[in-house]
Formats: sequence, C-alpha cells, structure tokens
Amino acid sequence: MIGKKLGNRYEILQKIGGGGMALVFKAHDDFLNRPVAVKVLRDQYAGDEDFVERFRREAQAAASLCHPNIVNIYDVGKEDDIHYIVMEYVEGQTLKDLVRTQGPLDVMQAVQICIDICEALDHAHRRKVIHRDIKPHNILLTADGDVKVTDFGIARAATDSTLTHTGTVIGSVHYFSPEQARGRFTGEKSDIYSLGVVLYEMLTGSVPFDGDTAFNIAMKHVHDDVRPPRDVRQIPEELDAIVMKALEKDPGMRYQSAREMLDDLVSFQKKHGGWQDVRPRFEVPAKQEGGAAVGKAAKRNPSGRRRNAFWYIWLVLFTIAVVVVGLAAREFLNWLNVPTVEVPDVTGVALHEAETTLRQKGLRSAVVAQRFDDAIPEGHVLSQTPEAGELVRQGREISLVLSRGPEVVIVPDLTGKPFREADLLLRAEGLEFGGVVYEHDDVIPEDSVISQTPRPGMPVPKGTLVDLVLSKGPEPVPVLLPSFTGLKLEEAEARLLELGLVPGKVVYEENPDFQEGVVITTDPPPGAELSVGDTVNLVVAKGGVPANSRMITIAVPRGGSESVGVRIEIVDVTGSRTVYDERHRPGDVFRLVVNWYGREARLKVYINDVFTYEDLLRQAE
Repeated sequence: MIGKKLGNRYEILQKIGGGGMALVFKAHDDFLNRPVAVKVLRDQYAGDEDFVERFRREAQAAASLCHPNIVNIYDVGKEDDIHYIVMEYVEGQTLKDLVRTQGPLDVMQAVQICIDICEALDHAHRRKVIHRDIKPHNILLTADGDVKVTDFGIARAATDSTLTHTGTVIGSVHYFSPEQARGRFTGEKSDIYSLGVVLYEMLTGSVPFDGDTAFNIAMKHVHDDVRPPRDVRQIPEELDAIVMKALEKDPGMRYQSAREMLDDLVSFQKKHGGWQDVRPRFEVPAKQEGGAAVGKAAKRNPSGRRRNAFWYIWLVLFTIAVVVVGLAAREFLNWLNVPTVEVPDVTGVALHEAETTLRQKGLRSAVVAQRFDDAIPEGHVLSQTPEAGELVRQGREISLVLSRGPEVVIVPDLTGKPFREADLLLRAEGLEFGGVVYEHDDVIPEDSVISQTPRPGMPVPKGTLVDLVLSKGPEPVPVLLPSFTGLKLEEAEARLLELGLVPGKVVYEENPDFQEGVVITTDPPPGAELSVGDTVNLVVAKGGVPANSRMITIAVPRGGSESVGVRIEIVDVTGSRTVYDERHRPGDVFRLVVNWYGREARLKVYINDVFTYEDLLRQAE
C-alpha cells in the first residue's frame, strides 16, 4: 500500500496502526494539502458485500457528526477491491497508552476526560449515532491534552455483520455492556455502560472484570457484581456513586442519557473546585511520523539511502521544469482561446437557483441522475461534476445529481410477532430498532412485540428507528403453600401439581405420632409464598403407629322442632379436621367411630356452628 494513491488524491505514506477489522495508514491529501489518516478494510471483510455496505452507511452517518471531541470523517471510498475511510489525522496517543504508562489518573483529570467523552456521546446520540465500542483505545489525546473519540458508528457495522454470519463480535469484551454480552439490542445506554468501565479504569488503573477467555469476561459482565472503585482506591463517595450508576446491569437503572451523566460529573467538578486545566500533556518527538488517530504511533523508518542522490535531484528538477513549461503552455493557449471560470458550489441549493448561478458564470447544466438522500431536500442538488472550485472553460456543461429526499417506506405491523421475526421485517424495509422496553402481558407470548412506535402503516424515511415494547409474558401469581400434614404421600403430591408446584425430594423420618406414609411437614414450611414451578420437598412418617380409634356417643340437645346441624372436629398432631357434619332432630342420640393420630386428641362438638362442648381422647395404654 505504501506509495499507492487512493481516489487519485490520498497518497499512502506509511502504516501507523491496525486492528482486527482494518489497517491504518498515514496519507497526504494532495487536493487540500494536509495529512490524513486512512483506514483500509482487511481483505476478509472487503469481500463481504453486506458488511461493506453497512460499513459504508455507518461511516457516512458518522461523517455527519461535527464536534471538537469527535475525530472528523472526511471521506468514504472504494478503489478496485480496497474499501477505505479518510479521517482527521490526530497526532498524539490513546487514553489506553496513558493509563498503561501512568497508572491511575488524578481524580479531577479522569473526571475532565470523562466530561469531554460525555459531550461527544451526547452530540452523537442526539443525532441517532451509537458508538458501540467505547474503550480507551478509541479515545485519543492530543499533545495539548484535547480529547477526541474515534471510530463512531463503525463498530455497529462490524457487530451487526459478524453476529449475523460468524457469531463473533469485533471489539474488546472488557468494555462490553451486559446486553452486548448477551447478543441483545444495544443503544445509548450501552455506550454509557462502556464509558463507566473507562472511568473505572482511569480511576483504578484496571478494568472491573478480567478472565482467561472472552466468554468468561462477558459472563462476568452479565452475572458478577462490580467491585466499587472506592474499595480499590480512595475517591470521593459522589464519584464512586457516578461510576456504579453507569455500571448498572439493568439498563433501566443506569443513566438514561449521556447528558444526565454529564450533568452529575459537572456538578461533582464544581463541588470540588470547579474546572481546572488538568488535561494530560506530553511532547511529540520532532521526528515522529505516526499519530494516535487510529492506533499506536509509528516511527519513521529512516532510509539512509544516499546513493545516486545527485542524479535523482537533477531528474526531479528536470521533470518539474517540463511539467511547469507544459502547464504554462496549456494555460497560455487557453487564455488565447476560451476564458476559464471557477465552478461555483451549487450543492444543497434548489435546481432553479443552481441553473441561474451556473448560467451567470457562462456554464451550462444538465441533470444526469436523481438519488434518495436523508439530508438534502427533494429537488435540491446532491452533487456536481466538476466539483466546486475547479477551473473550466466557459460553456462547459456541469453535471448535476438531484436529491429525491429521504426514501419513504411503510412501517410494517410487528404486533404479536417474535423478536427475531420483527428484526427481519424491519431490516427488509430498511428500518432499524430504536429502544426496546419489556412489559408483562397476559396475551402476547414472551419476547414478542406488544406495541411499536411509529405505529404500523405510517410512511417514514428509510432508516427510521422503530421503538418496541416486548412481552415478558404473564405477571407471575404467588402461590401460598397450604399444610399437607396428615395427608398420604400420593394425595400431597397430587395437590402440589394442582397448585402448579413441583413435588421434590421425599425425606422419611421416624415419628411415633404419625401413621406410616403420612406427610409430617413440607420444606419450605406451610404458609410460604412461592411461584408457579417452584419445588416443594415432603417429610413423610416412617415406622409410625396406626391411628387410634374410639366409639363415641353424641346426644343432641332437646328443645325446638326443627333439625339442627351437628359438626364434630378432631384436633391432633396432624392439625384440625372435620370428621362428621350432618343434621339431626332435637333429642337424637347416635354413635360414631373417630380416628386420631398421636397419644391424645381433642374432640369438639358444634351445634348449628356454635361450639357446644369438647372431650379429651387418649391413646389406650
């Protein structure tokens, strides 16, 4: 690549970095006479058309960002099989390099850097651009201490494509949000979580989670609690609370926007002395050629070649002389013939205004194509050839491409559809997911769409974000565990299944007060509040004695002519239960055999549900 000129404009000078997705070169922009950084896709990604298209679209979206804390993207292009992005060249180092060499940063220095990153994220999020790969490697520090965030929007192109085709994710798992680790939807709050990890590392010198494999680290983000930075290093409690709120595993518990986190950081800064110029500064070696625009700084490789230098100099001077003479001759001939004019810039203006402007310059115009565009209104000039500023002869035809405005699509009806199917339907229409909220619903199945915004059938510009409300299924109903004491094992298990509970282990205990095979108690105990599907263990009597029996005589009181209700209860070690409930005439006398467990029991008699008397029953000696 060294020495190659891309787009007939960007001359590649040297390699200055690289990652898993692209190689980065320092280049010279011949047209604007300035240094730039050129990121070139690696071959394995350049051959994936779907990836390249998404990469290009996301890079163009990021190019719309204009903020002092964001590395500018100048151009996106393709030459042969080479796909590249041209961006601002930043001479300096990455935040990762600073933490690696310096260790934990000064508290106010870390806060100021985080404030600058928050401002960059707030600017991007307001324009619906999500970074998805916030990490110290993508935070650049200039020699003057200015903070710049790079690779906006590019991580999304990489993640969407690789998740679809290979099941892997480009990026550093140390800075993943829990939803990224689960492969679920990522949005603004995912950037906030990753920024929380960056602030944690600046304050402590280490990341919250580490492990032997990427999978282990990702699972720690999902399941493990973060050790508060205050336990690692003495920092103010307010700053510790800011870090821990940004690192909440539930997105709903995190900061809801970068602006909200920014406000807390600024309040902390004011409380502890206000803004101070604590930005890290360092000297850039005079002979250093690389920069931290996209990776590590690279040193110039001194050639040391001086052989034939004299002849090379004369050859260059001779070539320059020939070129100058040729250009002078051409300009002279042009001057003798048709006058030249500078092409005016008519991009972004209405067609009739563009035609008038060109006509006043003695130029002709022709509309050669029309294309959809999200930024330029319909009927306005999207691009022109030759470009503005070029010198052409009067009478030259300027080719114009008009904007058709945003491409409009109809929002599909996603109600009731599973998340994966809704994803495919949105992508097929050129739409994207916005926010996702989960709610309980008694009708819509789990992980299916309850509602959406915009509503179905609405015409919207292509690329519009669609917010979804997904179902968490019916809200769980608590189950109050009753007492099964005295029931046979089979009866207790059947009753558990009726309640939606799962019979668990059966533990046998010797207890002389219970008949063998009868339930003594449960684990958890009666009265516990459970959920459907919970397991209940049963404690059953082993080697017990048979139930005691006795014949009793009941005399119904005299008086009155109407029948009365007679109810008899037995209270023993198994609890209280009704053993007889019938109606009798006043004065009736009848006999009844009752059974009880344990050494003794109480027999209670109720007449018309009014307690009348009780008797004590004892086991025969």
